[in-house]
Amino acid sequence: MTYSCTDFADSIQDKLTDVGALHEADKCSEGYNEDPGAQATASLNAIDRLVEVRDSVIDYRAELTAFAERAGISLDDGILSKLSNADARVQAALAEVKAPVK
Repeated sequence: MTYSCTDFADSIQDKLTDVGALHEADKCSEGYNEDPGAQATASLNAIDRLVEVRDSVIDYRAELTAFAERAGISLDDGILSKLSNADARVQAALAEVKAPVK
């Protein structure tokens, strides 16, 4: 069995829906299922939302790090262990985004 362009588009849209970037409302336009252009536009808008979130996380991390440095504390201090764990998850996620596709 071959993997068609339609299968590819469906897989991308399903994943974008699973991660919450592509909303059901995005897929409700008339003829959406038969219009590859509408599907592409909705998928690209969803990817733009993910990029916006990523950029916001990067900015937030930079601001948080700068604030901690001004306060003379490190994200590795024991009192900030939960925050440090969250920061480690953010760093891992950002590294994953930058990693080449395997």
